Amino acid sequence: MNISELYYRLTGKGAPDRLYRSDSSPVKQCPQEDEFLDYSQGRLSGKREARLERHLVGCEDCREFLALYAQLSEEQPQVLTPSLEPVSDEVVRKQTARILTLIKEDDFDSWQQASVEKARKGVRISYAQMATAAVALIAVAVTAYWFLKGPSYEDIAARSIALASKNERQIEPRISGNIAWSRYSIERGEEDDEKLALSRAMNRLKSAEETSANDSDRLALARVYLASGERERAARALVILQELMAGGNRSPAVLNDAGVALFQSRSYREAASLFAEAVEKAPDYEEALFNKALANHRAELIDEAKRDWTEFIQKASDEKWKEEAKNYLELLNRSSSQ
Repeated sequence: MNISELYYRLTGKGAPDRLYRSDSSPVKQCPQEDEFLDYSQGRLSGKREARLERHLVGCEDCREFLALYAQLSEEQPQVLTPSLEPVSDEVVRKQTARILTLIKEDDFDSWQQASVEKARKGVRISYAQMATAAVALIAVAVTAYWFLKGPSYEDIAARSIALASKNERQIEPRISGNIAWSRYSIERGEEDDEKLALSRAMNRLKSAEETSANDSDRLALARVYLASGERERAARALVILQELMAGGNRSPAVLNDAGVALFQSRSYREAASLFAEAVEKAPDYEEALFNKALANHRAELIDEAKRDWTEFIQKASDEKWKEEAKNYLELLNRSSSQ
């Protein structure tokens, strides 16, 4: 069901027959509720994301629906109480159960007449109508939060890095943030839509260059710089991360990403030292374990690298990262036996 139709069912306003297509049809179209959810969770490609945002700017029905959702949340807390955090399956089940309970309490003999008086003049919404839209409203909860509150810098960074690295990553070491595995590529082609996501993120996070920005925002920007694979941007990331460390923030994530920035400048031994400090503070921190082995490998500290790769393989939870580590260890074993 598209958003315009949901809005029509709830209020009797708008056009209920708009269909959403991915082409460039001049007909006004509204997205499905699941596309809003995909957008909020960063699962849309850059093109689809930009198209959806352009649609919201020009579609009064979709904006009114989100406003109505926010009003429902405030005026009917016993019906819909969405969290501002990502909605879990358990929350969906509980919210749906509440709606079904209300339906049972409603008068089934007057199904079409039963309604809930809304504060907005002229809008009457029955429990049955709410049930029809309940799951969609819950799904849109995340999106409503994004539009009313805006995504955090960490969210923007995570989404852009996930898009840019979904097919291949541009740097050999691992950035903090539990980023999914993708193969490392040394080739640098033209920027595609996914890579452009990093450029857009850099523009949105630019204010985090300032030392007055909070640590989490500055770390988010540094991660985006590192993910680009460009040495100049890695140098800018290193400046940010060194300022954070100088200010007393030597968290495992900051230490790891500072090590990644040093690795990008080929300062492998210095990088290995920071990775080792991160591992000392968080012994199971997989990004730092992987990077420590990789830095010692590139520094040609063979014994240390073998030990570190073996430790990572024993502790790694992701099979793809583990397989990459095994390949590195096999290369070391072959080269040392010759």
